[in-house]
Amino acid sequence: MRTGTEYPSEASAAIAASLEDGRMRVLFVADRALLAVEIRIVLEKSPLGDFELVVEDELDRAARRIHDERFDLLLLDLALARTVRSQLVDRASELSTRLPVVALSGTEAFGGSELGPSRTQRDLLEEADLAAVLHRTLRRARRLGAVALAPVFCRLERFGA
Repeated sequence: MRTGTEYPSEASAAIAASLEDGRMRVLFVADRALLAVEIRIVLEKSPLGDFELVVEDELDRAARRIHDERFDLLLLDLALARTVRSQLVDRASELSTRLPVVALSGTEAFGGSELGPSRTQRDLLEEADLAAVLHRTLRRARRLGAVALAPVFCRLERFGA
């Protein structure tokens, strides 16, 4: 039987400590550099704490890193290339037994298309309050004392209209 300490990311004490000192180490799985840059900028501006964003461009490599390194949360772009969305959701659910997962949808606008003359991709992230979503997800995992929670979905497309 697994105790929750087999992997560095699974220790509940790490979740509590990361929230107490205001630091959150986030593993972000995305294959578009622009999206990662925009998310990093939005998180750096957040008053909710100090976010360290580690980017990986393949889900399998990210899963291996989860075994070897300590992360507080997994952020997953559901528009990851070369991957079927349903398989991504299944894999996210599987990884949620190791650490809390937030799945982003509606990130297709980060491929270079315009959102309108007065809107930017950063606007979507700020309006969705991504930092607060990550913070709430980690607090919820800490409060429940477990990380085996269903992935949280953050839908950016509802802010693009």
